Amino acid sequence: MSVLERDGQNHRFSNEQLNRSVMNLCQKEGVNWSVPFQLYLDAAVRIRFALPMAISIDNLLHTHRNDKLMIRMGKLAIATTILEKEAHSYLCPEEPRKREGVDVAVTNTERIAKSWYLPLMRLLVTGRTLEELERIFENVAFVVFNYDRCLEHFLVNAVINYFNVDPRTAIATVNRITILHPYGQVGHFAWQEGARDSVTSSFGNAEGKLIEIADQLLTFTESAEEGVVIQTRALVAGAETLVFMGFGFLPQNMELLTVANPAATKRVFLTTKGIGDDDVEIVINELRHVLQRKPTSERAGRDNRFQAFVERGTCRELMDHHWLRLTRA
Repeated sequence: MSVLERDGQNHRFSNEQLNRSVMNLCQKEGVNWSVPFQLYLDAAVRIRFALPMAISIDNLLHTHRNDKLMIRMGKLAIATTILEKEAHSYLCPEEPRKREGVDVAVTNTERIAKSWYLPLMRLLVTGRTLEELERIFENVAFVVFNYDRCLEHFLVNAVINYFNVDPRTAIATVNRITILHPYGQVGHFAWQEGARDSVTSSFGNAEGKLIEIADQLLTFTESAEEGVVIQTRALVAGAETLVFMGFGFLPQNMELLTVANPAATKRVFLTTKGIGDDDVEIVINELRHVLQRKPTSERAGRDNRFQAFVERGTCRELMDHHWLRLTRA
């Protein structure tokens, strides 16, 4: 993780935002801030040396869950990295700006056209009129296991651009969507519902709140809030169609989704890029436990079974290859 690297021989982080945040954190702990700062530098070294052997930084932090410095240093690094990825994503214009409180996103470039975002929007708006704007998200919900806000950022701008409405109308529309982040996010947008109870930040910009943002993050091995877990499982239980995109099928995440009684699920779409054939079978069988139902082939149709449509490619390829199925009940 490059944000944890030191600046040459100097006793500081090469990433200026992270360096300034850790320095401010240490200055609050005492007059001689250089002592705790060195401890954070040492924690960063431990993370950097161990990280190549971990499946993810979340797993590494779980291993060292009793090392408070490593946990906090890891979360600061995660928050810094995610915000920088937002700032340099294809959605972010060269000169970040706002439009009536909404961070402007790029939605019309060739790079965006190759993503899964545009097919998603087409799926939601095809056949819809401007008069139906309030209803375009009525049958969809999102559970986002990542910390970024790219989905929300894209959707509010896509509504503005497609329906040619003002930001206030788009905000009201997007705020009707159920979007859950079980492990938190790098701040709420100021226009989002729930922003008053959370730290707010612009897309790709911590706005001097990196410490507060990092403190709100949960690694996947920490417990998500009970209310979010209950809401997530209720969404899974009631969904006739489930779509897993870019999902790692890690045990704790699967457990978080597991319902108590058979779900209403009839169809499951999932990307399995990079997963071996034998492991795909394991995933399908684990989904049977998650949904308390039995997987079946496309042609079978018993009430206690669900159809599994496996996409071996990317999220965009899932959208392209299963477009007709996704647009039909």
